[in-house]
Amino acid sequence: HTMEKHAACTSTQALGAALRKERKKHKLTQADVAFAAGVGIRFLSDLESGKPTVQLEKVLQVVAVLGGAILLRWNSDRS
Repeated sequence: HTMEKHAACTSTQALGAALRKERKKHKLTQADVAFAAGVGIRFLSDLESGKPTVQLEKVLQVVAVLGGAILLRWNSDRS
């Protein structure tokens, strides 16, 4: 049984930082992850640096390679 981890990402910068941290934790290079996800190294570099124009499908591929999933949490106090 593995403990679930969460990263609250409300900006492209936070998402990029979370993905970079997870990649480094697994001692993977950008080239390793880019190849496994079927994306270019430049795309992964832009994603990790928080570039706001990244493509969602490619983001999901990178997240999957790192063993994650994107979950949406709706704040109940919003109307």
